[in-house]
Amino acid sequence: MTTTPPGWYDDGHGAVRWWDGGQWTEHVSGPAAPGIAADPSGATPPPSRMWMVWTGLAAVLVAIVVGAALLIPILVDSVSSSAGGGGSEPRPPGQSEGVGELSPEDEKGAVAAVELLDHAWRSSDCEEYFAATTENYRVFTETETCEEFYSQSRGFMSSVADYTTTIGDVEAIGAAVSVKTTEDYEAYWDQDGEPTEDLHPYTDRYEYLVVDVDGEWRVDDWFYD
Repeated sequence: MTTTPPGWYDDGHGAVRWWDGGQWTEHVSGPAAPGIAADPSGATPPPSRMWMVWTGLAAVLVAIVVGAALLIPILVDSVSSSAGGGGSEPRPPGQSEGVGELSPEDEKGAVAAVELLDHAWRSSDCEEYFAATTENYRVFTETETCEEFYSQSRGFMSSVADYTTTIGDVEAIGAAVSVKTTEDYEAYWDQDGEPTEDLHPYTDRYEYLVVDVDGEWRVDDWFYD
């Protein structure tokens, strides 16, 4: 095998580099001049350190660009899902598939609870009253016991006459059902609440909030409408 002796040779990159007889060294004497022997190894000279540095940087940049291209769609989808809920919200109890709509069965059950409450109040039926209301309603109206309920219902009904309740609008409000009523009656008191000997006509409008408790509709709250 022919071996090129050590010496200064053109390294093929425009510089004169020392060949130690087996490989290129780091020693460079300057630009190649005419008459300097060409690459003695007969092969492509080994890459310089600077070339390897730039090659490594280019590989890192390519990896960053590829990684960004893969991650950006994932991040955008994640942000969109967080902002928009990522789909339809769970349907609150008492609502049918349409938002804000009630199924006929749920509407019927909510109205029946209000009618049962009305009947219990007018007949002073404590069993019906407890079946038609939640504990929250009874705490709010201070009728947690039958004795408290009897006191209020009998006291009220003894001072009114011709009491009628008409069901109005029924709609879903979150997990509850709103049932509005118009209640007409005559009472033995005037506009200032003072007792009178004669009956005076009144019309009150109420809104009852009815909730599903273990499959049974019950009145949970009420407001003057």
